[in-house]
Amino acid sequence: MTNIFTKHPQSFDESFLAHGFKAISYSFMMMSAAVRCCIHTFFPFLFQSTASSIAYKIYQDVKKRRKQI
Repeated sequence: MTNIFTKHPQSFDESFLAHGFKAISYSFMMMSAAVRCCIHTFFPFLFQSTASSIAYKIYQDVKKRRKQI
C-alpha cells in the first residue's frame, strides 16, 4: 500500500521531513518576496527586482531537484 505522505517526497528522493523543510523554506522566501512587493508598491525605487530574483531562485532550485513526478 502506498503511503500518501511519502509518495511525493520520494519522487524527489527525499524523506517526508526533508521535503517538508524545503517546502517551508520556499514558503518563507515567498512571504519575504510578497512583503517586498508590497513595499515596492509605495516606494518603487526599493526592491526593484527582489521578488523576481527570489522567484527565479526558487524555480532554479526546484528544476535542479526535480526528478520525474
